[in-house]
Amino acid sequence: AALNAVIKKDVASPRLRFAGFPAAMGEAAIKVTFEAFGALKSLEVDESVDGLSCTGTAEFEGVDAAKALFDKYDGVDMGLGTVLEFTPLP
Repeated sequence: AALNAVIKKDVASPRLRFAGFPAAMGEAAIKVTFEAFGALKSLEVDESVDGLSCTGTAEFEGVDAAKALFDKYDGVDMGLGTVLEFTPLP
């Protein structure tokens, strides 16, 4: 049962770490995607070493926006075996 248990991540701050967006999206498209959930205070996007995906951190103006983005996109399959991963930050 422990192996199949769902790990619940609580979003308690407006800050998130993310990974898995295709590098072809670029920072501008990621920013637009995130801003659909609320105003951003900051966004840092880095391309992976292999040039295939992007990682980074985002901070929203409020916790509700971060939670909505997390709930919508965490675990979404982006194709070719890449899954979006979001980690709440303190």
